[in-house]
Amino acid sequence: MKYDYGQSFYYAKHRKSKRKKLILGIIGACLICVVIFSIIFMPGSRVEDELISGAITDTITPMNSQNPTKTPIFDQELIQIINDEVGKSKAEYGIVLTDFENKKSYRLNADQTFTAASLYKLWVMATLMEQIDTKKISKKTILESDIDSLYERFNIASPSANAKITISVVNALEQMITVSDNTTALLLSSRVGMANIKTFLEKNNMTNSTLGTVDSEPSTTPNDIARFFKLLYDKKLTGSSEMLDILKRQKLNGKIPKYFPEGTIVAHKTGELFEFSHDAGIVYHPNGDYMIVIMTKSKESMRQEIDDEIANLSEKIYNYISEDRTNNSSI
Repeated sequence: MKYDYGQSFYYAKHRKSKRKKLILGIIGACLICVVIFSIIFMPGSRVEDELISGAITDTITPMNSQNPTKTPIFDQELIQIINDEVGKSKAEYGIVLTDFENKKSYRLNADQTFTAASLYKLWVMATLMEQIDTKKISKKTILESDIDSLYERFNIASPSANAKITISVVNALEQMITVSDNTTALLLSSRVGMANIKTFLEKNNMTNSTLGTVDSEPSTTPNDIARFFKLLYDKKLTGSSEMLDILKRQKLNGKIPKYFPEGTIVAHKTGELFEFSHDAGIVYHPNGDYMIVIMTKSKESMRQEIDDEIANLSEKIYNYISEDRTNNSSI
């Protein structure tokens, strides 16, 4: 089974190089905490009461943060299945589930920010499609770069000393998505331009997603990734049909589709980086399609365990939707 792991990732830095900044940051944070503590817990302060009264949060309660009165949530049985699986996990989960057939939705921590990992490659693909459509670049265009200088441009340690890459745009796109290749992702990011990728996010209202900086990785939320796939499914993005076809050829299938019936079509993209593991896409169910976004954060050493959790949860959702639709069709 192939996984979207590897030695180098977009904006992934050597953590040792940040140690000095981290130590200084910790010292500064401690000083700030001392000041805040002295203010909050001064005699007669009302802030302490407010903090305590607001401390309890529902971490696994389904949230329907968009159109809560218009979009019905899934049946309580499915909600309980998801809550049970998430509740026994050691990972933090963010989930968006949308049944296009029955117009039902489920959200869990949908506005929580996660490191995007390789999900950022979806934005690169969509920006590239816009530029192909406007003739700014051709699928046949040959891209060339010294790999060392390419990785240096993005402040990443190069995996291939003194090597070069020469590849067509169409082949680079295929590799970036279907095997989550990092070198072609950097090559295409450089060609389409980071400013244009940012513009794509802004004009499509993915306002909680960022490309990152020299000292931070790209970030996003389950809601933003769900929005991307909804726009893609509704054919509202340039080149939607072609992008879906590429995503259907995904070769990293160890999570969402792992335990699906043989032949099930899923257009999806994975992402793994350090303690983060994600998978998101469209499931083409025999009785109607649905979208699923699962984003997680756990210990890096647990990543394969969490991947299998995602696969098990996805299978339970698939089976429930299959049974639910069968029962409804017989009524």
